[in-house]
Amino acid sequence: MPAKWFKCPDEETIPIDACLKNGGCRMQNRCATRPYLRLVGFDREWKGVSPSSAGNGPRMLYLKATVDYIIDPNDRVWAAFGTSTHELLGMHKHQDNILSEERLSDGEMHGMADVLEMDEAKPDFFVLTDYKTWGSYKVAKSLGITTETTEETILDDNGEPVILKSGKNKGTPKTRKITNRIVDPASVDLKSEELQLNRYRIFYEAYGFPVSRMQIQVVSRDGGTYIAQNRG
Repeated sequence: MPAKWFKCPDEETIPIDACLKNGGCRMQNRCATRPYLRLVGFDREWKGVSPSSAGNGPRMLYLKATVDYIIDPNDRVWAAFGTSTHELLGMHKHQDNILSEERLSDGEMHGMADVLEMDEAKPDFFVLTDYKTWGSYKVAKSLGITTETTEETILDDNGEPVILKSGKNKGTPKTRKITNRIVDPASVDLKSEELQLNRYRIFYEAYGFPVSRMQIQVVSRDGGTYIAQNRG
């Protein structure tokens, strides 16, 4: 079943089609532009489970397939960002013998893989890539990176602790927080992505494109920020 309503800022709902009409907003002012609302109000027609949707879990898939539902435009910001990023990356799909955004199907499932290109190290094989737009927390989790914060005493030029001279901690050594990054391969969490890419691999290999390598190329939504740097 399709997305049928938008949730307005006052928690009331409005049919998506009505909202998108000229003068159709029920509020005094629109919460967002109509182009943005048109983008986030669109969900693909249900045609069965795809590799990209399979990671959402059976309950969500069942409900989206059987029940009309409400969309909060504010909750779709990152989804819209991801869609736009995919579209920009797909602009060069007809160059360098690259297969991009190809629709694939067999008797069990259908899907659309992001990129299949020739393996430059193995000319008879191909590299399968999936684009993702993730926050830095998800990126760190997928790489098995965790952080541990400790306190370190600040020393002066003579190697002696610097003592606080005022405040409630007067007379105690001055300290600073140190963030240590720990990489633990055992904590890498990419199960959903592995299943998705392997399903695309099965599609392509059935069509005669042997895949030598699968990879994810990530655009971090908050890359370059202080918190992203602290996460590694």
